[in-house]
Amino acid sequence: MLRRGLSFGVSMLYILLALSLGLMISTLVESQVAAMLSSGMALMAPTMIFSGLMFPIESMPVVLQWVSTLMPARWYIAAMRKIMIQGASLVHVETEILALTLMTSVLILVSLYKFKTRLE
Repeated sequence: MLRRGLSFGVSMLYILLALSLGLMISTLVESQVAAMLSSGMALMAPTMIFSGLMFPIESMPVVLQWVSTLMPARWYIAAMRKIMIQGASLVHVETEILALTLMTSVLILVSLYKFKTRLE
């Protein structure tokens, strides 16, 4: 029962991070089409490659391992693996939760900084 709540909490944090990433992208571009294209093109392939979902991060060169630390999906997948497979508790996934929380905070702050109220 505890694992279910922990996996729910980590998933909600990841969803909040994804929403804040979308909010940041929408504040940086001018149109909805540009936002869809930039998010699809710039995020889809790197997320698949660097998240550890397709290729193990440990077998990547060190430079690419550092790049993978910037991918939110890496931390989510690592946390869910620990929770679901290893049966880890909150103490064992606090690094992943901290990384996801930090990324969410930074993306929301950048979005608030770049937000412009405009009437058209």
